[in-house]
Amino acid sequence: MSIPSMRTEALLDEFAVRVVFNTSSPTGLFHLRLAFESGRFHQKHHHVQAGQFLMLDVQDANGFRFRRPYSLMSWNAETQEGDIIYKVVGEGSKALSHWQAGQKSVALSSLGNAFPTVAGQNPRHTILLAGGVGLAPLILWAEEGRQKGWQDDDMPTLVFGVRSQAEAQSLLPHLARLIPLDKLLLCSDDGSLGFHGHVVACLEDQTPEELDHFEHAFVCGPTPMMNACVKTAPQLLPNANVYVSLENHMPCGTRACFGCVVGQAHGGLPLKVCEAGPVFEASQLLWGEKGLDTVGFAGACDAFPVFDTTTSAEGGV
Repeated sequence: MSIPSMRTEALLDEFAVRVVFNTSSPTGLFHLRLAFESGRFHQKHHHVQAGQFLMLDVQDANGFRFRRPYSLMSWNAETQEGDIIYKVVGEGSKALSHWQAGQKSVALSSLGNAFPTVAGQNPRHTILLAGGVGLAPLILWAEEGRQKGWQDDDMPTLVFGVRSQAEAQSLLPHLARLIPLDKLLLCSDDGSLGFHGHVVACLEDQTPEELDHFEHAFVCGPTPMMNACVKTAPQLLPNANVYVSLENHMPCGTRACFGCVVGQAHGGLPLKVCEAGPVFEASQLLWGEKGLDTVGFAGACDAFPVFDTTTSAEGGV
């Protein structure tokens, strides 16, 4: 089955995509590789920067079509192929899990703002804090560095937290390819992989001397995990500017609605994550006791069905 285009005007570029493979692990983590064809409107080749996302057309068992946001974990500019990791958590990812090699669809890309380039000047002074499929945009950032010629000494430190070793097993080869072992801190909730505990607890287990040199921290994962990182960063990472890649629900992903707005820390109009983000400086946002405070305009979201996202986009957004 192929899903044709829904676009009628060239506000954003749209790419035809084809499934190269879509495999699952025993723990329910899916690995999807998409091949991108020429843009329908004005881009001959697809380009992506770590932190940006795409809106992928999917269709459920009843034939209802909608777009879901995803972040790429890996990108090969020569073959125009990109990898996505995701879990089945709702109707969108459930439909996606049934895609087979050769399946065709369309995707709006590349959307949103990427991670700031300033960290690329001193990557060894950057720490990446990832939880679950939130690893995707962070590992793409490390991959971009390798493509720029970064050597082992140049690479950032990565703290990666999962529920158990089984959840991370299929991702470990990607990590080992990019991040040196002495800069890779693994942690798990059940203690089956690396440090026994969550990402913040793993940071607390480090000495101040091991953390004081970090100038930038990039965070992506479940909202409670990001909230904990942001709240403890002033103590654990006192010299780091903290950036978060948000995983908000996005009914449209194209600034057309108010389904993904978040509050600003110092007042002002709410920000649309798909437009102003998904990467934000953490201090720019309004964080509550339980996590990021989302702000809705009365009735603005009522007309939009809200589906699941697991990234930075089911893997990043």
